[in-house]
Formats: sequence, C-alpha cells, structure tokens
Amino acid sequence: MTSDVPGQTVAAAVGWALPDDPAKPGVIMEFHDIATREQAERAIHAMLEEAFQIRGEPIREMKVFAVEHTVERAGCALAAVTLLAEQDLV
Repeated sequence: MTSDVPGQTVAAAVGWALPDDPAKPGVIMEFHDIATREQAERAIHAMLEEAFQIRGEPIREMKVFAVEHTVERAGCALAAVTLLAEQDLV
C-alpha cells in the first residue's frame, strides 16, 4: 500500500490458515488499505475465519503478519508470503 499524503497511516497484512485435515489445502489472504496494523490484522483474521466457515472446516493453525507506515513525504507498507517446498529449505 503506497501513499504520498503526509500523516496518513497505511498498512499491509498477510495471513495463512491450515485445516485440521492435513490432506486438505490451506488458505492465504492479503490485505492493504489506509489503516493501522491492528485493523489490518483484524481484517485478515476475519477473512481467514470466513473462508474456513464457508468450507465448513475447523482451523488447526493460523498466522497473521501485518505492518504499518505513517507517511512523512511518501511511503509504503508491504507484507508478503514466500512459498517454498521442503526441498527448497537449506
């Protein structure tokens, strides 16, 4: 999320959740907006919970990561998920 409005706070967040059944896929969600880190975290939690409610699956594990930036002249908030296979890890 970028902004060039001095004093504005922008946030970005990512999160993932895994179902109880390890044979089923997990979910990754992304959020960015004019918001605080706490608002971004709440949005991701709600998105993940809704996704699993729609699936009718309980969540086994959930992680959420969020950042915020208050603009002085120009700036951004960035959150990302890197997908790696076990064999990619050193």
